[in-house]
Amino acid sequence: LEVDELVIGAGLCGLMYGISAVTEGSSVAISEAHHKVGGYATNFYRNKRKFVFDCSQHKVSGLKENVGNLWNTLKRLELQSLLDEFELHEEIGTVVYKNQFIKLPSEPEDIKKTLNTHFPDELAGIEKLFQDIESHGYQHYMFFRKLMNEYTINRDILRESRGLSKITARDYFQSIFKGPDIVEVLSPIAIYSGSISNEVNAFYFLHCLYAMFYGGPAFMKGTGQRISDLLLKEFVDRGGILLKKNQVHEMEDMGDHMLVTTRKNIVKTKRVIATCPPEDVVRMLKKDEKSQEFKEVLENFTVGWGHFCVFAVLSVPPDELGISSPEYLLVSDTGDDF
Repeated sequence: LEVDELVIGAGLCGLMYGISAVTEGSSVAISEAHHKVGGYATNFYRNKRKFVFDCSQHKVSGLKENVGNLWNTLKRLELQSLLDEFELHEEIGTVVYKNQFIKLPSEPEDIKKTLNTHFPDELAGIEKLFQDIESHGYQHYMFFRKLMNEYTINRDILRESRGLSKITARDYFQSIFKGPDIVEVLSPIAIYSGSISNEVNAFYFLHCLYAMFYGGPAFMKGTGQRISDLLLKEFVDRGGILLKKNQVHEMEDMGDHMLVTTRKNIVKTKRVIATCPPEDVVRMLKKDEKSQEFKEVLENFTVGWGHFCVFAVLSVPPDELGISSPEYLLVSDTGDDF
């Protein structure tokens, strides 16, 4: 098989990239090891397809019209019809900490009022936080739009932004707030994007807060698999090739092209876009000097913090049990400073 570009992995990233590339005129194949597309946005069946389990991404941001990056991307790719598959959140969720149930609405001004009500001693810090979200957070959020000449860097704040990139989000919170409680409440909000406040830098964390507070938080109707299947249909309809149950075994740089050996094919391609785990890329690269460099980078990684989710399946409407929020973020009374 000969194509301009081979994408490894048919998750949301691989599918969106594939749609973009075929729309621009490239011949594109996506090679997927699984029997269905979707990656983190998929589901599975049990008991002769009687029960469907949604184990996928369900919360997204960036759907606010003319503001959100995802809205912008779907519009650019003429995928506006997919916008109907999402519904904007009326609230982000409820943080449970020290017997307080702090319900965070979805609009920035309402979030600020909520925080001011629960933490009246932190008004100055809250004001500073929202100023930084609207400046540094917005700038980080818009960086990739700069590549398409849709955003001009604000150089007046660039030096301060660089400073924020050198400290953790938790250090930043502790510098603007008087006490630890508001820090514990704000820290889990961006957990879905891998933003753990003890680890991630403050500049990136402010980007995540901008996305959540301003970008348009939304959820997918149905399961995540639906949006994956719709993206797949668009990719194929526009001329893309999907290779399912087709794990990539080996890649070799031939100079003017890459030669890729998969379970079912040998693919000659000008470019490989890997959306799989980076250690898999190292394993696939055949006798490549770069793979050793890459391996050294990976060996310096450390295991990160994490979280776990509990999904409650109820026999009665949630309201009857006093469950009124779509999601609860549970924080230990002792915080996460173990």
